[in-house]
Amino acid sequence: TPPYYFVLLNYTLPSVSHYTTEQTHDGWNVSFSSTLFSASDYNFSFEIYSNTGTAVLTISSTWYPDVQYNGSIVSIN
Repeated sequence: TPPYYFVLLNYTLPSVSHYTTEQTHDGWNVSFSSTLFSASDYNFSFEIYSNTGTAVLTISSTWYPDVQYNGSIVSIN
């Protein structure tokens, strides 16, 4: 819904900053920031749950409301 438009995030980011990882009781939290080819910073936060293999990705920006994606983590063989 507005003000959003379709964006494909399946590419290499030009730069990543503030990369942190934290092991939790349920799995891991991974976060980082990037400009995504724009002048604005976007913050990415992964909550990874080891016991269920699920993950929540939250993308936030100062200009837009947060967006969340839910999915599964699988190994690549």
